[in-house]
Formats: sequence, C-alpha cells, structure tokens
Amino acid sequence: VRSAGIAGRAVAAGDASADGADVMVVVDARMTFARTTTPLAGCYGTTTTRRGRRGRGRPRPRSAMPTVVVFDCESDRVFDRARGDRARQLHEMQCTVACALVLQGEAVAAGQPAEAVLAQAEELVCWRDACDADGPFAPLLAAFDDAAIIVGFNQLAFDMPLLRKHYPGPPAAAGARYLGHRLKCLDIFCEARARTDAWFGLGDFLRANALPHKSGTGVNAVALWDKVQMGTDDEAREGREALRAYCMDDVRLTAQLGLLPEPRLPPDGRTRTSNALFGIASALAAFECGQSLARQSRAAAAAAAR
Repeated sequence: VRSAGIAGRAVAAGDASADGADVMVVVDARMTFARTTTPLAGCYGTTTTRRGRRGRGRPRPRSAMPTVVVFDCESDRVFDRARGDRARQLHEMQCTVACALVLQGEAVAAGQPAEAVLAQAEELVCWRDACDADGPFAPLLAAFDDAAIIVGFNQLAFDMPLLRKHYPGPPAAAGARYLGHRLKCLDIFCEARARTDAWFGLGDFLRANALPHKSGTGVNAVALWDKVQMGTDDEAREGREALRAYCMDDVRLTAQLGLLPEPRLPPDGRTRTSNALFGIASALAAFECGQSLARQSRAAAAAAAR
C-alpha cells in the first residue's frame, strides 16, 4: 500500500494519483469522543510550556486539516523497581513529565521535509508537580482531543496506560475519552513489531535510518527526576531542564522517524519500506479519506430519507 503522503502530498478521497503515481489509501476512520471538563480531585497540577506558531486557546480554522500529536512520557521508576504484574506496576508508576509536538496537518499532507514540519510544530511540556485545577496533564489530553492522529513509540503499552489515571471526570466519561484517544494512536513500535515479529527499540530504528542517537535512557530519566525531587535548588533546576530536554528529544526523534518517506528496518537498515508501514503522512491520509467517506455516507443516507 502506498500513500499520497509518500508522493509528496496527501490525496483526499476521490483523487486517483499524486505526481503521476498510482495511490492506494488505507481507510481508517477513527472515533473521537467529546472531552470532559470535570476537574480531577486531588490532582498534582501542571506547569505547562507551549511554544510555536499557534497560541494557547487560538482556534484552528475549520477549513484546516486536523493536527497530529507526537508525544512521550517519563516515569518516576523503572519496571524492575515496581511491584506486582505489569498492570499494577503501571498503576503505581507516576508520569513525571510529558512532552509533545503538535504538528500541523497541512504541512504533513503537503509532503514538506521533516525539518520544515518540525519548525512549524507547537511544543507542549506538562509537569506533574505544579498546580492546575484541571489536572497535571490537561493540556496534553486537550491536544489529544483535537488531533486526528496520536503518535508515539510503544505508547499503547506504556505511555497511554501511564496517563490513564489522569483522565478526569466520571469513570464512564473518562473511560470513553481514554478509549477515543487510544483509537487515534499510531504506535510505531507496535506497527513494526506486528509485521517483523521482532522487538526493536527506538535507538535501533534511529541507527538503521542514520538519524541522531537518543540522548539518554529511561533509567537516566528516573535518576534526573530523583535529582529534581531531592537535590538542592540548583540541582533541581538542572535536573528538570535535562529531563525536559531528554523527553522532548525523544519526541523529535520519533517524529523524524514517522515522517520518513521510506524508513529502513533494523538491525542494519538494508530493508527499505514505505511510509505506509508506520508513517504519519499515510495515517493522516487514511484519516482524511475515512472522514470523506463518512460524510458521503451521511449525505447519501440523508438524500435517501427525503
């Protein structure tokens, strides 16, 4: 399957080709649930940093394509130091910081180079240990609400369950919102593992595609958080900045990987695949195609009812 994003632009439903190449778009209509605004009782709160062209609260024009969120979370412990089975371990773990890049759908669909797409992205950083009535990660969850695609690396098994406890509101509404976000996920790790039957880390993919190396590990991130919590004021500031930089670096590297037109597979990069394997452009084209088909179906049903 090839996506219009590979040929240089996303093709809306009904288009037949892009730059002279035949195009097949996978239809993947995704569910979106209305967000709840009920505050989370007893929340830690958040300090949120946003950088980019679009200011907080500024609505996106209706004619614009939806956004894509690429994100990563860090935790306060590793699995070796947590008790019980994986579900209990994730319940006991706390997310220390969550970083995200909100990509503009138009830039992705137009086939712009990764550097240009990232230059237009909005940065989002949420900390667990400040104060906000809506909960520590409310801005990130709101970005998930607005996005067509939520991209990460192993986020279905780690980052999303780590955030689950921070979904506010009545259990049914919180669960529906969480499910809606999971249904939007493009998990590069899961997509690659399902097809290769191999367990490759982000670093393996970066090496195979000659992308920059990771700047640290999850173990380092836990140590930095300990420094934030138990160090002197200067050590805490240094630890927080280093943790933010590491987390955001992983987000950028994940975005770069997902924006590759023809990513290569580990371990040696000899196997070249298409963007359709785990690419952001392909997922966004599929979403737009699914939305178009849904609109056509509703219009046909309305016409038949007249």
